[in-house]
Amino acid sequence: MKKCNTDNIKGGDFYSRFSVGKVLSSVGGGFKIANEDGEDWTIDKDIVAGEFYIAGQYDTEVAVTRTEMAKILKASPRLVFVVNYHKQTKVATVVDAIAEQYPNQGGSIQSKAAFKKNVKDAQDTFMKGEERTLIGYTEGYEDDFGRIRVIDLEQPKEITDNGYDKRYRLVDPRTLNSLIIYNIKYIIK
Repeated sequence: MKKCNTDNIKGGDFYSRFSVGKVLSSVGGGFKIANEDGEDWTIDKDIVAGEFYIAGQYDTEVAVTRTEMAKILKASPRLVFVVNYHKQTKVATVVDAIAEQYPNQGGSIQSKAAFKKNVKDAQDTFMKGEERTLIGYTEGYEDDFGRIRVIDLEQPKEITDNGYDKRYRLVDPRTLNSLIIYNIKYIIK
């Protein structure tokens, strides 16, 4: 999709450009890159160094509260990041984890107290949900429950007929573990 008429561009015109994409390879003094739509080109290394943030790269680590980390993520639309968080726990996962503590395993019956202790010890595992690391960006939208909607860049771009991007994921800021953005890795205090 054209965003401007290149025939009408003249010296002194200002531009803005946003593109999220992937580095395909190193080429001479630069890189071959592609945007989300699959359009690719070669760009000079100095332009990349001066204008690009690379997901996962950082040279500073900062300890912040989970609330501060969520604010940083929410305030950074259209900027690539790597986020580590816990996905929502599924009921079936909880049921399976409790069933694993069944008191009559191996032919010997546990006491009620031992069973309760085993379930309590296992709850940290099944209550947190599966840990997930995602490379993506946010468009600055959060749902009514405060979950941040992000685009998962590791998934193929597929837009439905009604305009829904199948790469959308919801990240609950209460489950954030770490965030790499702006060349900084944020970890929980």
